[in-house]
Amino acid sequence: MDYRLNNGITVEKLDDGTSFLVSTETGKIFMLNNMGYGIIEKIRCGLSTEEIINSVFREYNVEYLKAREDILRFLKVLEGEGHIIQC
Repeated sequence: MDYRLNNGITVEKLDDGTSFLVSTETGKIFMLNNMGYGIIEKIRCGLSTEEIINSVFREYNVEYLKAREDILRFLKVLEGEGHIIQC
């Protein structure tokens, strides 16, 4: 499954490095850590889920299966919150 940001979702990153998603429809804020922000940026660039997993695996030097599991879980949370949708 590949994803894109849902309509009405904006991504913000402050000067201090704090990053978050904002729903312009509900006003809800979803905080992101550095890896989460990186994943969102990869989604915005049109990378497939597999490309995102491989990229995180290489960038963060983590076990592939752990990266895959964590990213898929994170994507499900984002989808459940309505921040991303399948495309």
